[in-house]
Amino acid sequence: MRRTRVLPVLLVLLASALAACSHGTGPGGAGSTNLVIVTLDTTRADRIGCYGAKDVATPRLDALAARGARFDNAVTVAPLTLPAHCSLFTGLLPGAHGVRDNGGFKLAPEHETLAEALKAKGFATGGFVSAFVLDHRWGIAQGFDTFFDDFGLAQQGKTQFEEIQRPGNETVDRALAWIRQVKDKRFFAWVHLYDPHAPYDPPEPFRSRYPGRPYDGEIAWTDSLVGRLVDALDQEKLSGRTAIVVIADHGESLGEHGESGHGYFVYEPVARIPLILVAPFAKVGAGAVTPVVRTIDVAPTVLDLLGVPGALPKAQGRSLVPLLAGGGTGPGDGYTESFTARFHYGWSELRSVRTSSRRPAKSCTTSRRTPGRRRTSPRESRKRWSRCAPRSRSSRRPRRRREPRPRPSKRTRRRSPSSRASGTSAARRSSRGTPGRAFPTPRTGSRSTTR
Repeated sequence: MRRTRVLPVLLVLLASALAACSHGTGPGGAGSTNLVIVTLDTTRADRIGCYGAKDVATPRLDALAARGARFDNAVTVAPLTLPAHCSLFTGLLPGAHGVRDNGGFKLAPEHETLAEALKAKGFATGGFVSAFVLDHRWGIAQGFDTFFDDFGLAQQGKTQFEEIQRPGNETVDRALAWIRQVKDKRFFAWVHLYDPHAPYDPPEPFRSRYPGRPYDGEIAWTDSLVGRLVDALDQEKLSGRTAIVVIADHGESLGEHGESGHGYFVYEPVARIPLILVAPFAKVGAGAVTPVVRTIDVAPTVLDLLGVPGALPKAQGRSLVPLLAGGGTGPGDGYTESFTARFHYGWSELRSVRTSSRRPAKSCTTSRRTPGRRRTSPRESRKRWSRCAPRSRSSRRPRRRREPRPRPSKRTRRRSPSSRASGTSAARRSSRGTPGRAFPTPRTGSRSTTR
């Protein structure tokens, strides 16, 4: 009789232990897991081996992807460093947190960050950045006990704040020293590597390995820095209880669509980013994840893995844990925006949406006529546009008829070219401004359309 009572109890305890281990709540699970997020600045997905690159050696990132989940269709919210990082750590789109450009914007204190949420749960938090564009004055340091952003502005001698940076090996040195100090606690470490950003100047031996391809050399050099971090976690016996996220803030255009760099357009070279997640949980298996995921989904995902789901209640992103476990779908379409042209030149901002099928979610254009297809009437075309456009052509206010301008006199027409250039056209050109300013004053919320 006693044996028959003990056996069911043992079976229940065994099932509970297995469930706890599989969900990361047992020994070494979510209750004791650390978090390391590495953000790679200006890194294209197609320059990494596990994403299909054939002529760039990235063995350390490839090894991480083999151990965890590789997201093949990750999309950034903006091709700019500060807005992308603000979305990464708040789970909010740029329109919600208000930071839409580098410099001149500051993340407002009322927007809770991932570091603040984890600090409230007892985590030691440390941030280590490699560029002044992520200096604490822009609000990105919220929630970090330690924040390494000492750039020595007086000694830099730079004219543009985007140029102020440090080599990634110095940032990694500081991060590893801090991790060794807090390794007996639960910690969250953020390491930002700026090396792939222009100007491209990889150190040796990567400069010699990639002659005439300095950007690829920077990618290979950054891969080695990620390897240093992973090796240190292995040496300190922290890998078994540390979740690692490697993600780019945005990509880089290398001449595609007439753009060299990033910030203006929202095409795939800058919008599609690498995202790799490695975690000591059974639910995070190795393999490729094909649905579209977004920068804003990272914070809810890691909070779910660490056992504190919902710690960012205002986040617009969704946890990817159900997707990783095989029982869920992707979070939806990936949104990307760029307001750089508007803020710097007064031009129109750009927006794009990436879907799983790579087709527009709702088409507002008519296709070419095919045999057997009825031609769309003008009335039907107006109805189609009215469903898509916030203000259709048929509902627009009719234009006011302009009065004919008087013909200029002969004296006006005989003005010299120099006098005409100094008039309205020159004033219009001078009012456009120049891209970027040295050390702009940070502000929160909305901003004017001109600089």
